[in-house]
Amino acid sequence: MPDLKTALTVALTQPAKAVKELIETTRNDFQSVKGKPFSTGVVVTTFNYIRDHPGCTSKEVNKILNAKGYPDTSVSSVITKLIHRELVNRDEDGRLNTTKLEYKLDRRHLKNRNKKPVTKPRAKPIPKWKPPALLPMPEPTVYTKPSLIDTITIREAKELYIELKKIFDKE
Repeated sequence: MPDLKTALTVALTQPAKAVKELIETTRNDFQSVKGKPFSTGVVVTTFNYIRDHPGCTSKEVNKILNAKGYPDTSVSSVITKLIHRELVNRDEDGRLNTTKLEYKLDRRHLKNRNKKPVTKPRAKPIPKWKPPALLPMPEPTVYTKPSLIDTITIREAKELYIELKKIFDKE
């Protein structure tokens, strides 16, 4: 196995050949079972590839994983999501590196995935205040002797007698 300096020199002078060799070695690294990749998903496979091959570009990852049966668009969107979740970072040259050693699913965004959004009931508008309607004034009751005697109780009659006595005894 050549040392790192020799491998980099060869890769820089013969990029097409180096990419083909990289594809072949990667095919051997990824074992397929019944035509499907062994990984549980494109996200884990993409993350593991970037972790195992630091400094690779998005095009290289797309090319390798496309050869394994993953669609280009899926791999590209996964790389973008990994960058946004800060599991992978991209340097100025466009090279990818992982920030974690292992991919762990962030369950925070799956918390309310299947629940319908809760809509708050709209508050009923408060009607404008209207002053209450004025009630008509009752007609003054005119008391006559028979109506007063028929409607007054004995206790009220005694109280009335005491009050009248106070008024008329003063004079």
